[in-house]
Amino acid sequence: MKENKQDRYLKLVKKRKEFDFEELKNPNQINDGEYDTYDVINPWSIWQGNLDAKILLIGQDWGDAKYYIDNKGKDKDSNPTNKNLIELFKNLNIDIGTPSNPNKTSPVFFTNAILGIKDNGMSSAVKDAWIYESTDEFLKPLIEIIEPEIIITLGVSAFKAIKSIYKLKEKSVLKELIHTNPIKVDNKKIFNFYHCGGLGLANRSLPLQKQDWSIISNYMDDKYE
Repeated sequence: MKENKQDRYLKLVKKRKEFDFEELKNPNQINDGEYDTYDVINPWSIWQGNLDAKILLIGQDWGDAKYYIDNKGKDKDSNPTNKNLIELFKNLNIDIGTPSNPNKTSPVFFTNAILGIKDNGMSSAVKDAWIYESTDEFLKPLIEIIEPEIIITLGVSAFKAIKSIYKLKEKSVLKELIHTNPIKVDNKKIFNFYHCGGLGLANRSLPLQKQDWSIISNYMDDKYE
């Protein structure tokens, strides 16, 4: 008998909880796993984790270990990235709620390109090796489980993950990528945007990002709302 999505996902979550990331901490290793009690691939998936999602959103990583501990393994409503995502999805007529009060019916799944957690600050640099480790082990099988119609990448790291999976030829240059949206591959439409956190907004303002995101509406129908 073929395994259903939930069973396949739980196996992947179990693998993540037992995985030793190179140079990074597994959430299950922080404070002896005190806050890694949800059956999720990534802490962000607590907010939006619909396995039948039409839209998969991929960020860079989960901040750092201090943010994880300070917030007991969950995200903050006041986090600028989260506040801006609420606005961006609202422009698509999708209500994702907030991290503390999620809308579980929205057709969206959140994850990150890097599933291990770094130690040295929310905005510290990341290594390509960290991206490809999580991509090969977790992101690729997650996409095969969810089978989203639309994939949204936030920032260069998330695009590099998708570029690796689908062997894309596009350069990892955001100012060029936003003009190639969407990239169509394997019956999926891939939209690549600037990150909507503080550093991303420094390069592209929220009003411009809303304009960038508006193209997604042309590829949606009633089932997304």
